[in-house]
Amino acid sequence: MGDSIRFIHCSDIHLGANPYGIEERFEDMGRAFMQVVACAISEKVDFVLIAGDFFHQKNLNAKTLEQAVNLLEPLKDAGIPVYMTEGNHDMATYTNIYSWLDFLCQKEYIYLLKPDTDEEGAQVLMEKSSVSKSGGIYETDTCYIVGLGYPGATAGIMINKLSAFIPDNGVKPVIIMLHTGIDKFLTEGMGGLREEELTPVTLKSDYIALGHIHTRYDNKDMKYYNPGSIENVKIESLTKNKENREKGFYLVDLAKGTRNVETEFKKVDIRNSINIEVDITGLSSQTEGIVTKIKTEVDKIHTNNDDIILNIKLVGTLIDGVTVLDINALKKEVKTLINVIYIEILNNLQAKNSGELTLKENQTREEIDREVLLKLIENEGFDEKDAEKLLNIVMHIKEQATEGSITMDMQEGMDIKGLVEKYVEGDLL
Repeated sequence: MGDSIRFIHCSDIHLGANPYGIEERFEDMGRAFMQVVACAISEKVDFVLIAGDFFHQKNLNAKTLEQAVNLLEPLKDAGIPVYMTEGNHDMATYTNIYSWLDFLCQKEYIYLLKPDTDEEGAQVLMEKSSVSKSGGIYETDTCYIVGLGYPGATAGIMINKLSAFIPDNGVKPVIIMLHTGIDKFLTEGMGGLREEELTPVTLKSDYIALGHIHTRYDNKDMKYYNPGSIENVKIESLTKNKENREKGFYLVDLAKGTRNVETEFKKVDIRNSINIEVDITGLSSQTEGIVTKIKTEVDKIHTNNDDIILNIKLVGTLIDGVTVLDINALKKEVKTLINVIYIEILNNLQAKNSGELTLKENQTREEIDREVLLKLIENEGFDEKDAEKLLNIVMHIKEQATEGSITMDMQEGMDIKGLVEKYVEGDLL
């Protein structure tokens, strides 16, 4: 189109994902990608790039495959090619060399670009065949598109080898698709590339379309762009940083002559996911007051009636010193006040300062032990009567252990389990 190549770069669609086992989340993944499709058609782009993890699982169910076909059909009807490379979620299983991306390729919904394997098992890039619609390199009228796939744990070694097959004639722009992360953007334990290991690819390309990491980042000087996932796949991916929470894709203009790249990040309208810390210091352990405080804090962020995903961390110190709460009861009450499809509550309450305990002069060791233990028991929410009973059990176990007449071995002496059972049954109270 004109003097520039206009395309969409997205990644990590994860069709078929069903976080928390909730049907609405399955549909959310499809709704997010439909916005990519709508933008591609309205902007009349030359093509769409999907840099891996189109699917969430290697073994699909019929419903996910049907969803994928229905979403790709409008692009096919509009004559907009879809170029895709494999992500770690897309690759065929060890017992099957034919993946669902291969199926979509054969049905002409996508062009599948991935390294092939030579007779010795080495990964190489094969020039794309116009008949099979698959291979590692595709030459359009205006550019080369190269799929490097998912290089795995040995990304640095593999990328250095595969870069040798990237076209380097200087005539047409070269666009690379690669499903891996750059190390400084990875969480601990994830494998990926050091930024300098991408240099062989950078020298031969004009745009590097990354995938794999679900938060957005880019480096214009190194020519790599990672849009992140287009939906939140799991609640752990939520962050307090608003920019990182935004989900979407790149609309790219690549000048044919100057090779200048201009990108616009297009946000996708997704289900609201709220990750919030609620300080309930000064409240009692009664469910009603805590739930009211939660709703007040959520209402400051969420201003409509849409069903949301809610992740709450409770912090602070309750006035009655309780640290153990009935989380299921809290969830149930929150659901009556806030429209949620999924809720997680993390209890991070602190006990009252043990320094509140004032020791009296000339107290015996046993008296001090009783006061300290009683305070700890009461801080866990036991009423006065039950706290005293539990204290007697603990003190008796301590006494038996000191005398050596109680062990953890049920075959020797009196075991703790048996002793507690006698207390519960009333034999020692």
